Formats: sequence, structure tokens, C-alpha cells
Amino acid sequence: MSENLNNQEIDFTGLVGRVAGEEMIKVAISEAAGALVIYDVDNIGKVNDAFGLEAGNKAIAFLGEILSNEAS
Repeated sequence: MSENLNNQEIDFTGLVGRVAGEEMIKVAISEAAGALVIYDVDNIGKVNDAFGLEAGNKAIAFLGEILSNEAS
């Protein structure tokens, strides 16, 4: 599964995209292992508008890194 998911990551953030995320949900439910956390980043569009898409992408990637580190 992980190889398939890696092919579906969002390149600019390194985070899993919607399609791969949906597959992860299905697997997590069927295996009932671990935890699944879904975040909706409110107002990320305002960051994109004010500072550009690259800054918004970096903000999302940074949030993903923080959450990943805290989960470890």
C-alpha cells in the first residue's frame, strides 16, 4: 500500500492527497490499527492570496511536519 500512496502524494507538500487519503481511511478502518487524523486548514487561501502559493504550500507542509513529529 505505501508504494501506491507515495505515488499519490502532493509533490509540493509531501503530504498525502485526497485519493490516497481515502485509500488510507479504507485500510485503517479494515485493519482497525493506529489512528487517522484529518485536518482542514481554514483560510489557507488567505495565506496564498497574501504571500503566494509557495508560502501556502510551505505552511501546509510545516503543519504536516509538526503533526507527524508530535504523533511519533
